[in-house]
Amino acid sequence: MHNKKINQLLIGAMLAAMAPAVSAADIPAWNGSALGFEAGQQGLLGDMLGIRPILEENGFHYNLGYLNEMAYNAGGGYDHDKHLAYIDQVSLTFTQDLERWTGIPDARLEGNIVNRNHDDNLTTKRLQDPRVSFNDLSQESWGGGSITRLGWLTFARSFDDRRLTWRIGMMNKVQTFDQIIPCDFQLLTQCGGKSANSLTWNNWNIHTWGTTLEYKLTPTVTLKGGVMEQNPQATARSHAWSWSTKGSKGILLPMEIETRPLINGLPGAYNLGVVWTNAPQSDLYSGKSGGAGATDPQGYAEHDSTWFMYAGLNQQITRHTDDPLRGMSVSLSGSLSDQRSNYIHTPPSPPPCATAVCLTPARRTGLASA
Repeated sequence: MHNKKINQLLIGAMLAAMAPAVSAADIPAWNGSALGFEAGQQGLLGDMLGIRPILEENGFHYNLGYLNEMAYNAGGGYDHDKHLAYIDQVSLTFTQDLERWTGIPDARLEGNIVNRNHDDNLTTKRLQDPRVSFNDLSQESWGGGSITRLGWLTFARSFDDRRLTWRIGMMNKVQTFDQIIPCDFQLLTQCGGKSANSLTWNNWNIHTWGTTLEYKLTPTVTLKGGVMEQNPQATARSHAWSWSTKGSKGILLPMEIETRPLINGLPGAYNLGVVWTNAPQSDLYSGKSGGAGATDPQGYAEHDSTWFMYAGLNQQITRHTDDPLRGMSVSLSGSLSDQRSNYIHTPPSPPPCATAVCLTPARRTGLASA
């Protein structure tokens, strides 16, 4: 009888230990395909006569992409003349695995090179008065004109059993920050989040010096921070391949919290970030003498402490019965700025929703410099 009770206790303990494993197995893993985070596809050029497999065997992974964007002014606009605007770009994004050579966990070099062609932007040529600052672009990849640039070249590695990731070098904010909404739409305000509305850093193909940290507080929650150069001359053609800090005005201190949970078994991505800078920013109205800056002999006042806040969500809400990677998602992003120096004031507005359905407001203001 005593042995029978012991056996019953052992069986009960085994079943209790197995129960969480069974439940965890029933919970689907986070997969952002319906949110726009699609897995890499077989390249158009295949294995490139055996070159790609050789490179990948030695830790060099790359993506060679081509993009073109067209916009046509059928009528209206600041300039009523009809015009078909065309731009294109070729990009090479790569990583070189260094862990196999150094033994450093996740050590790698990361790079991005972008060639843009045809400085032809419909927004500035037809749609809007060129004398005023634009608040959107009909072709989001126009920024920078016809030029080949280094987007980033950084070293990264991990610590603490891959919970902490450190990155340093000539970098771009998209490597670390505001990554929850992919750029799936041609209209700039519907391309990604709103962090670039701060007008103090740039997207994609512009590099500045900096270092960032990402720490996984939990498997679904990540805290991000960094110190980055604030350089208004980073967009200049002379800076396209430069490692100089000439023109720097100060630093950027970004901080963001991101979570990628499963809600009712469906994946979502949410973030909240803030960027502070000590780089001087001109006041939109006030002059240095206290009156209007437009008539002040000393010019506009400057602020050496300004901030910008951004937030967004991207949530799958339906799932296809025959394919768990298909479904509909909705997204929302917005920003709040220091109104003394930032002319873009955007309420939350839905930019890209990585689905066939996207709710777009009748009126929108916003800018994300490409």
